[in-house]
Amino acid sequence: MGISEYYVETSGCWLWQGAIDKAGYGRYNWNGTNTNAHRVSYIQHVGEVPEGLVVRHACDVRHCVNPKHLVVGTQADNMQDKVDRGRSLRGEKHPSSKLSDDCVELIRSFRGFIKGTELSKMFNVSSATISYAQSGKRWAQ
Repeated sequence: MGISEYYVETSGCWLWQGAIDKAGYGRYNWNGTNTNAHRVSYIQHVGEVPEGLVVRHACDVRHCVNPKHLVVGTQADNMQDKVDRGRSLRGEKHPSSKLSDDCVELIRSFRGFIKGTELSKMFNVSSATISYAQSGKRWAQ
């Protein structure tokens, strides 16, 4: 294949030994393009990636290039993997969060009793932030 990997017996992962980007994904210069190493591995071992789809990691190891650990899906599937595996930055984990998870729980407990505009003043945030917190758009319910 022309790429370098290291086999991990316990997991079966082939860990990429070349360049790794800031997000932890292996990078490979393939056909003159800097590409994700796991995508190259999938193409070379399994076949082309259908138009509009991405190569996802079933093992959740970003620099794994074992084609048995790679699956094709939509970007929405990929984002759902992130949520399911607890890696999404939602709620207070998000760097721009203005409310703690405890505050959001309290805000939800006031729903139907105190107007959103009043809650926004109490918590010093916008009415939209209160609405997002109550609806679960920014904080998981």
